[in-house]
Amino acid sequence: MGDRLKRSLVTVFFDLPEDCGHAGGLAYIAQGILVASDTRRVYKIDAASAFAGHNPSTAVMAIVKLGGEVKGSFVDFDGTSLFVGSSEKDAGKAKAHFLPVSIFDTHNGKTVNEGMATRSIPIPVEAQGAAFDKEGNLWVSASSSRFGTLYKIDSKSGDSVSSHEMVIGIEDLAFDDEGRLWSVSEVGSIRWQTWSRTFPLLFRIDLGKLD
Repeated sequence: MGDRLKRSLVTVFFDLPEDCGHAGGLAYIAQGILVASDTRRVYKIDAASAFAGHNPSTAVMAIVKLGGEVKGSFVDFDGTSLFVGSSEKDAGKAKAHFLPVSIFDTHNGKTVNEGMATRSIPIPVEAQGAAFDKEGNLWVSASSSRFGTLYKIDSKSGDSVSSHEMVIGIEDLAFDDEGRLWSVSEVGSIRWQTWSRTFPLLFRIDLGKLD
């Protein structure tokens, strides 16, 4: 019964191309256009085509490879540029890069690196997701099997404005049309349910109640 119920909640799905080994982030960048990130790739996707059941060869509009310091552990969109972040345990390597959306036209099938970035900022270690709110503030999640933290970040400098304890395994972030912040926790996976604390897979964060 439980498995049938879980399956019934999925209204539609889309399989990313076979070369996507670790999908880490998803961003809505324009009407009907999604960007999915893999560690070394970003995919521009026609959402209508993808969720109509079309195969990746027709729904994926462009694929850009990521090289050098640019890794797609997660991705977001600030209204102008792609924000591509790397999850690292070494603070010196933990960075996010702002890339022009035009890379999908100029570098389809090619590789971009930090030299293509309009700018870069440091981010917290073990960052897992990011989202920009309506005021342009940057929020970043970081986690492992032992901790979870939500950061408010100065998007110009990368400095932490505030940090808040969150559930273990907090992953990607997204704001809805009403400005509410949502996230997912990796402990929704059976393999992680031996962690010291678990939490529902999908949840909303009340920013007004943060310390």
